[in-house]
Amino acid sequence: ELDGRSCKRNVEAFLLASAQLNIKFISLDTDERILENLPLDSLQPIRAVDFDRVDGFVYWSSVNSQAHHKKSWIYRAKLDGSDKSCIVDDALTIECIAIDWLSRN
Repeated sequence: ELDGRSCKRNVEAFLLASAQLNIKFISLDTDERILENLPLDSLQPIRAVDFDRVDGFVYWSSVNSQAHHKKSWIYRAKLDGSDKSCIVDDALTIECIAIDWLSRN
């Protein structure tokens, strides 16, 4: 890409997995299963992750489990880390997340 640091992914089949403070990207298009960290900065543990193939956004929930009042957030960003935003702030504990890809709700 133009930034000289990232590559455009031309991958059809992939897996996303949360691992502590990172979201792992694994291409399933090749026999080599290389784990890559998505370029997303998270200061809180990531609980759940999903991907919206239509819009190209990764969604994930983070939780601050060390506070007296557990606080959760839902974020979204593109696979390259751009367009990151918090879409839900100060929610109760979020255990999982799912994108409604069929009806787009």
